Amino acid sequence: MKTITYITLAATLFVASCDLERTPQDTLAGTNYFNNKAELEAYTNGFYALIPAAENIYGETSDIVIPTALTSEVLGTRTVPASGGGWSWQMLSDINTYLKNSVRCSDASVREEYDGVARFFRAYFYFEKVKRFGEVPWFDQPLTSTDDKLYEARTPRNELMSNILADINYAIDHLSTTKSKYRVTKWTALALKSRIFLFEGTFRKYHGIDGYDAYLTEAVNASKQFMDNSPYAIYSKGTTPYRDLFASNDAKDTEVILARNYNLGLNIVHSVNQYFISGGSKPGLNKKIVDSYLMSDGTRFTDQAGYSTMTYYQEMQNRDPRLAQTVIAPGYTRIGDTQILSPSFASTTTGYQLIKWVTDKSQDNYNKSYNDMILFRAAEVYLNYAELRPNWEHSHSRILTHRC
Repeated sequence: MKTITYITLAATLFVASCDLERTPQDTLAGTNYFNNKAELEAYTNGFYALIPAAENIYGETSDIVIPTALTSEVLGTRTVPASGGGWSWQMLSDINTYLKNSVRCSDASVREEYDGVARFFRAYFYFEKVKRFGEVPWFDQPLTSTDDKLYEARTPRNELMSNILADINYAIDHLSTTKSKYRVTKWTALALKSRIFLFEGTFRKYHGIDGYDAYLTEAVNASKQFMDNSPYAIYSKGTTPYRDLFASNDAKDTEVILARNYNLGLNIVHSVNQYFISGGSKPGLNKKIVDSYLMSDGTRFTDQAGYSTMTYYQEMQNRDPRLAQTVIAPGYTRIGDTQILSPSFASTTTGYQLIKWVTDKSQDNYNKSYNDMILFRAAEVYLNYAELRPNWEHSHSRILTHRC
């Protein structure tokens, strides 16, 4: 009996002395990570998954480009999906997890910079949610699967936008001012702020929601701050700068603020050439958009006598040169080639065959394109300012008539 008692007592003491709550060795946890610059950078790198992939950029289905198949929005056949549909919150959880634990890093300047990255992406995340769903719940803490806050009601729009404004302002104040094509900077944050609050201000104005003036003021001030202080300008090198800007394998950081990086050597590729230029039915540019391109002297094309019955050749003459760098026009040649090609009216939905983003023939097959995809560029910010300030210099507003 004594032997059994001693064994039992020893076992009890052994268990009592063990620390059963051990830090996991194969996963990241707030107790063993977020200690230095390398760890903060590594964790925040995952947030870049929020930015659109190439297919989402060149594959847009707005009223600017007419795809080969009508979307459910146009057909009126949208249904509420059982899952998905943009209602994903995992990335927000990751961002909030980072912001909760980054205090472990004792270097304040490093911590503030990467907190700026996180808050940039939280502002971006919520902007996309507001555009798609309107009011949604605001969460600024990581939640567990059993947290009652998962069932919270929508946050009022004013509060949502105030929170987004606080996040993007923090990012502007703490992100690096050094140019970077593939990482967010102070200039990316200013461009995003310009985009967010131009959208919000105009949405409110045309939907009869109070407070639009304040949001438009935020947008114009962000645009002005960018124009006055950033190291960016409109890319104008060569004879076809607009085409070259979008077709460049490496984003041109004269104008490009942020791009998605593609690299053939790393097999990070997309299929823009095949999507627009290869055989078969392809998307086309909307006729109304073609008509909206100005004449080369800045006057409206639609003021020309008989504009609606002009031939393809006639309507392409003396136009804003960006038109012939967006669709195939008379005299078109592929990049890296000298053969003059005619538009293939039968291969596109509208007859206006798109060449924006299209590169040389070596990239024509499926998953063979690797030109960078532009996410933010200086021209957008300039145009935002022109829209917000109608009394701005007339010459600038004419130069920057088109977003596409």
